[in-house]
Amino acid sequence: MPLDIERLPFRPETPKDGTKWFDRDRHIQMYAAMLDALRSHVGDDWYRLSGKNSSVHLAPEMKRTISALVRKCSESCDYETTVDFVTTGAMREIEKRMISRSKQRVLKGDLAAHSTVAHEHMCPTSEVFRCLTSRKFESVSTAEVLKLLTVRALVSGPRTKAAQRPVDWSGWTDVDKLDSKYANRIPSANEMKELVGKEVPWQYYPLLRYHKVGLLDDLIAVTGRADTLVREYKAFIGLHRPMEPGVMV
Repeated sequence: MPLDIERLPFRPETPKDGTKWFDRDRHIQMYAAMLDALRSHVGDDWYRLSGKNSSVHLAPEMKRTISALVRKCSESCDYETTVDFVTTGAMREIEKRMISRSKQRVLKGDLAAHSTVAHEHMCPTSEVFRCLTSRKFESVSTAEVLKLLTVRALVSGPRTKAAQRPVDWSGWTDVDKLDSKYANRIPSANEMKELVGKEVPWQYYPLLRYHKVGLLDDLIAVTGRADTLVREYKAFIGLHRPMEPGVMV
């Protein structure tokens, strides 16, 4: 019988007796306040930071600071225990570790087993940075952008060099499939339009890389926001046809 998601030591989203819960919304609000303070200090230069050759004074330092805040805003200290999704590939690797011990328990360390499992920011930090510093998002609150885009997952790993990957795509780890084309970016608007036949709203950005490389149906929701996200996205794209393994559109 496949490993049940309920047996994994993820931290709950709401208070429970005797458990250490993670208040994600409050955590994100705290980081949003820091980013808003930085934006207020920088002024209009904030919207010039996305340029490749930005003339803004201290632009590299500000980019590094903003990116660090974006990366940490949805993470707990034990970040592997507060992800939004886990893939079926990661579940298989975790189960292998579980059945190797006599008590058949999943330990926190199994979620952080970097030799077989990888922690993923589903929408790359660089993409969240671009949204935050774009005039197109001026009317959207920082907290809302962070809440919808800083979605994380546990996927099968590890990362391997392209030359060391198996010839057969089916033998690739999840993280290698993602990195093969979308390591630091999401699919372009044209790529997604070709795939789903229409423009995709920004709140679905965390799922686009996974859809393009055939991992959308491998995602298992851990949090409430993850369940809502994947259900709404599948409803948006209509009759969902799982991509064939190894197909790169």
